[in-house]
Amino acid sequence: MSKKLCAAVLCALTLILLSGCAAPSYVAQSAPEYSPAPTPTAAPSPTPTPAPSVEDMEKAVAEAFVAAFTPDFSAYDHRSSGLTDMPSLIERYPIYAELCSKCENEAAACAEAAGLKARALFESVTETVVSLESGLDWRLMAALCATVAEPERQLMQSTGINAEINGKSVHISVELPDFDRLFEQSGYDIYYGALSLFSYLNTAYDENGQLTDNDGSYELSDEYIATILDPLPKRRIKDCWFHDRSKATRRHTGTDIRAREGTDIPSCTEGTVIRVAYNDIAGNYVVVRDKYGFCYVYCHMVELTTFLAEGERVEQGQLIGHVGNTGNSDAPHLHLSIIAPEHIYINPYPVLHRVRYGR
Repeated sequence: MSKKLCAAVLCALTLILLSGCAAPSYVAQSAPEYSPAPTPTAAPSPTPTPAPSVEDMEKAVAEAFVAAFTPDFSAYDHRSSGLTDMPSLIERYPIYAELCSKCENEAAACAEAAGLKARALFESVTETVVSLESGLDWRLMAALCATVAEPERQLMQSTGINAEINGKSVHISVELPDFDRLFEQSGYDIYYGALSLFSYLNTAYDENGQLTDNDGSYELSDEYIATILDPLPKRRIKDCWFHDRSKATRRHTGTDIRAREGTDIPSCTEGTVIRVAYNDIAGNYVVVRDKYGFCYVYCHMVELTTFLAEGERVEQGQLIGHVGNTGNSDAPHLHLSIIAPEHIYINPYPVLHRVRYGR
């Protein structure tokens, strides 16, 4: 066999052997999908603080005043025992007058400070306008100090404050209390104790602490007189208004009607019982306030009235007690006082005279 033929046979055999072997398959790896780089997230912007509302600003001003207005009476000898020691109370007239001025000045200063705080907190406010109204006078201050354990606190809690934003101005109104506002939340004991003393001082003394010559006159309509019952008909009514009492240290602000001990005392009017109690001047007493605001005070009863309760309604003519001789009294009689809605005592003698005789 020639060399060329042998080479061809060898080449053919080689191809046959190679064709029986599985050739490795090549799997192309797919290219990864393209993802664009993430866009950096911007940091969240802080939520802007909303501008305070007008109501918020007004509330902040009022709260600033309340926090600042804290009068302190501790440096003053302001305590008194009231009607039982009038000379001592009147000696303190300058103290009570000074306390009134102190409270008014402090209230005005605290309002100004509250306005400055508002202007510091709220850029829109550039001006403060303060107004002050005061129901205080030395007589009310004396009644407050004589009847309330913490007069400063009661005064603070009764003071009115109102703030209004008007454009660039804050208007702050302060109202120092009058009697009704000062004692409206008090119990019957505190309320009547303050009422009797305040009314006495209003009746017997002027705004300068000087004793007055008050005849107790007060204009009442015929219609009102018709609502009053004579408590002890046929008994002599004594005209003893403003007579000296307690060794000329106080004035008599009522009228006396003599009667046997134990005699029934009917209510002159329908109304509400606001006090049933005892004290060294009035003895056992009952106070009834009618729907017109007049208080009728029945004093020196033989015993404390236990069948009536404070806050209870009574009808005209209803039994409220019995004539006695308790307290500052030297014979059985009914002492009747009348306190008008203006917080002054009026002379009951002409009132009962009109009830009894029509003139």
